[in-house]
Amino acid sequence: MKLAGIKLSSLPHLPILILKALLNMPLPVTSQVLGLLSKSMGALPVMGSTLQSIRRGKNTEIDFLNGEIVSLGKKLGIPTPYNTSIVNMVHQVETTAKFHTLDELLVSVEKQKNLIKVS
Repeated sequence: MKLAGIKLSSLPHLPILILKALLNMPLPVTSQVLGLLSKSMGALPVMGSTLQSIRRGKNTEIDFLNGEIVSLGKKLGIPTPYNTSIVNMVHQVETTAKFHTLDELLVSVEKQKNLIKVS
């Protein structure tokens, strides 16, 4: 983030210190923490805009969210296996309407990491 000149800001229910800590945790741990935080936000389910677009049969804004991180990583020479996997998998969901499990995401990330090691 520093190399890109991006300054992080706190989010509702997510202070900047926790956000920074989450960025350094393994994905399964981060997922669990975010799951617990979302439960503290109330009983109404909050659907992200990506899921809303998929449910409406529309293309998502994934290229402008995680895709931007992938592009920035390429410009700076920083691997982005998690974001690359998410972009690829969301595009798959857009075309197939089949959702993926966390385990499938983790397998995809490992494949991306292996591609990085080979490059």
